[in-house]
Amino acid sequence: MSRSLRATAILTAIVAGLSLAACGTEQHTASTPTTTATPAAAATTQIRIFAAVSPSGSSTVTITSRAKGSCWEGSILTPRREAWRCTVGNEIEDPCFSGEHEAVVCPTEGPWSGKGIEIRLTEPLPRNHENTGRWPSGEPTQPWALELTDGSHCGLAGGATSVVDGMRQNYQCTSRDLQPPGGLLLYGNPDRSSPVWTIYGGALNASQLTQRTIGIAWF
Repeated sequence: MSRSLRATAILTAIVAGLSLAACGTEQHTASTPTTTATPAAAATTQIRIFAAVSPSGSSTVTITSRAKGSCWEGSILTPRREAWRCTVGNEIEDPCFSGEHEAVVCPTEGPWSGKGIEIRLTEPLPRNHENTGRWPSGEPTQPWALELTDGSHCGLAGGATSVVDGMRQNYQCTSRDLQPPGGLLLYGNPDRSSPVWTIYGGALNASQLTQRTIGIAWF
């Protein structure tokens, strides 16, 4: 999981260009004996759109540090037009969000604590490599962060990960009780076929996955 999933503001805003598929219905379950279900613990899953920059271009989160860096392409975790993949030194930050000014704000610990870093760009954003609001594959947009009803905070994983029961390990979670690398991992995409979204999860190398309920899905 990228360093960009550590903590940031609980803010909502409707963002132009976000795929409508993000709120659509998608059934993605595992039916083999390696999975079991647990009861839903929430009335409905909340959908929130993260906004790190106000329409005027100012940060809406508490900036914990500032550094110089650059961005070379759109985020690989969300297809939003204002989301970027950036570097500060040898560190990759993804997603980072741009406004009207030549700086980006990166929610370095996820969208739930109100903190982030600001990257002052050493070169203009590569607008020819920005995202379009939809994935080129046409696949539905998946949340880039999840809050489970058990209190776990989970971030979308980029790059190569493991596969269990034919499902990719898509999210890595932290909680008070389970920390990486042996913490909770989520496999496949959220099942959106009911008001309470669910997703399969288990520890690293688990022989059995259980269905976890999602309290908040961040796009």
